[in-house]
Amino acid sequence: MNVKRLERLAKLLDQQTDSCPIKFNLASWGTYKKIEDNICGTAACAVGLACFNEDFNAEGLGFKNHWAGNGQIVPTFNGSNGWSAVSEFFGITKEAAAHLFHQNHYESRRVVGVSGAAMVAARIREEIKKHQEK
Repeated sequence: MNVKRLERLAKLLDQQTDSCPIKFNLASWGTYKKIEDNICGTAACAVGLACFNEDFNAEGLGFKNHWAGNGQIVPTFNGSNGWSAVSEFFGITKEAAAHLFHQNHYESRRVVGVSGAAMVAARIREEIKKHQEK
């Protein structure tokens, strides 16, 4: 488990506000529209937010357009895509990645906005704590 990267992601989620240009939504990796130099109408899950983050980009996490032209993204890292990229980047299993980052693993399944970001950040921190107690 790459604790440092997960801690940074939790902090990134803590920074979500209603005025953020990228709205948190655990329903998909991310969708975006680019108008000139601005990304507008963008929504992303925790991993999607990381994919748009310059610090994570500098470490190799990025994204590719899943369907050309429609703004759907898929995470990439070190030649891997999707859940493989997520698990490799954060040093966790695909099962652990789904537990942290897939909406079906949350009771509400509508994990959106500031409260949704806080929910995911809290779960990340719980998993880090369990890992460190081993």
